[in-house]
Amino acid sequence: MKDYVALAIIRRSVVPLLLVAACDREPTAIERGAPAVARAASVGAPPSAPLGKPQLSRGAPPDSLYASARIALREPAFGGAFVDRGGVVHVHITDPAAEGSIRNSLRAELDRGNRGSATIVAHAAQFSFSDLREWSNAVLPLLRLPGVVWSEIDEVHNRIQIGLENLNASGDVLQAAAALGVPRAAVRFQKTTRAVLFDDLHSSRIRPFIAGVRTEGYISQPGYNDVKFPCTYGANVIKRGDVAGPFYMVTASHCTQVTPPFGSWINAALYQPSVPTFQSDSATYWLGIEVNDPAGWTGGICPAGAICRNADAALVSITAHSFGDYVDQGYIARPSNGPMYPPTLNGSITVDGSNPRLRIDGVMQTLFPGDVVQKIGETTGWTAGVLGSNCRNKYVQDKTNITQDYYLLCQLVDTLGAGPGDSGAPAFYQGLDGKYYMAGTLWGGEPPSSGTYSSVAYISPWSYVSYDLTGSQTILSPAASDMSISISGDACVTEDGTYSWNASASGGDGGYSYYWELSFNAQPWEHAGSNLSTLRSYLFGTSGSSGTVWVRVTVQSGGSAKTSQTFQVTERFGGFC
Repeated sequence: MKDYVALAIIRRSVVPLLLVAACDREPTAIERGAPAVARAASVGAPPSAPLGKPQLSRGAPPDSLYASARIALREPAFGGAFVDRGGVVHVHITDPAAEGSIRNSLRAELDRGNRGSATIVAHAAQFSFSDLREWSNAVLPLLRLPGVVWSEIDEVHNRIQIGLENLNASGDVLQAAAALGVPRAAVRFQKTTRAVLFDDLHSSRIRPFIAGVRTEGYISQPGYNDVKFPCTYGANVIKRGDVAGPFYMVTASHCTQVTPPFGSWINAALYQPSVPTFQSDSATYWLGIEVNDPAGWTGGICPAGAICRNADAALVSITAHSFGDYVDQGYIARPSNGPMYPPTLNGSITVDGSNPRLRIDGVMQTLFPGDVVQKIGETTGWTAGVLGSNCRNKYVQDKTNITQDYYLLCQLVDTLGAGPGDSGAPAFYQGLDGKYYMAGTLWGGEPPSSGTYSSVAYISPWSYVSYDLTGSQTILSPAASDMSISISGDACVTEDGTYSWNASASGGDGGYSYYWELSFNAQPWEHAGSNLSTLRSYLFGTSGSSGTVWVRVTVQSGGSAKTSQTFQVTERFGGFC
């Protein structure tokens, strides 16, 4: 079946893209309030739209998105699991009679994550994971108390753990937890500092569009001065079955708005590497528009009066890009050294010229404390560390409205190095097969007691990122593709008429959808047709005119996408090619 979408290519000048102003004052590196930004005199007022109206919230995610919760649904005596430095998986069990069944369920979960035949060691435990999760949620209101920073399920010690700025407050917190029905014996404490949202710093213009480099958002939010926020370009993703435009990127939500700390607004304009100083450079640096960033949710386990989110993440549609731009689906820019492990907290931010790309082959949804997670960010490069928690509940304060409480629930916490500007960075896991799998989106960390960079980073799990942005854990896919794509068809245009091109794809899962684009004389790409393998377009011009039409197609198959090489069409109206 053929696609009969027509697009008239007419003689016209380049249509200007959305123009934005540069700002001569950045937000502070660690904690930003409502920024006061002056416009650069060389630009003038931009014709950009303000941030859009709040998006609908997703609500609390299902238990199926969390590995330990999946096991607990099947195994009431399961008390949590963790991985030691030697790769041995330790599991807590409250009933010895259930050990065989729990081992089988844990093995199935490890197989689901392509984790190989790891050794499993069982330990007698006092508390079930289900009880620990219930108690961890019960103490969420305590995060409002002075000096109480976070709560989590501590699967290493079979306890819930509460982070305190001063351990002298532990007695009062224990008493408050007991009043909420939490046994004193189930609680342990850790001295800590409050997390901050990361945003700042530098990089180069890098094409094709690829994860791990700098991006900068221009924010025009009603009631606040316009501002720009630099962060890290997150994973390129496709939305399975979306034939209206397969080009998307995920970054941190707080990189796209002034307030609240996450969620509720869309329409931020993003550039790579930065907002241009001059209008004439807009097309050169243009990346796309934020299209989804749901509002937080209330009720359920979210404390009364508070607003909760499952991920600090926003979805950006990569649109109207320049002729030379395309999206490198499934890849992250690879720095010249790394990964760097603690105590080293940063590495090179220079792309490795001989091996410039790191491939992502899927998603890792089976992570336990003790697993090693890596990230590539535009500030600190390629770093790695040990996962300390796979479900920490974090209070986040809105600097512009200190009376409103916000929580990010069940976040990953890792010892990898990170710093201002790394927000949005893709976090990933290397499997025993040597391949890399997406683990989540980095959004912040605890301020260092000394030095520049943090050794405690916060990451929204990828299953929660996808759930918040699409309502499903599987729709957003960050995986690379092994497809082969070629275009055949009319290569010479000498008169007005209808011309056609056909896409041939192989690989993938055998089912394909298509997104066609045309460019006249290397102007920005325009959508020309969707879904079907053949594009037909009516081309016309004036006698004696000449030019070049470029054709390309992006093909989706299963959870991956790939863009073809460009196909050149020569125009010689009234003449010969």
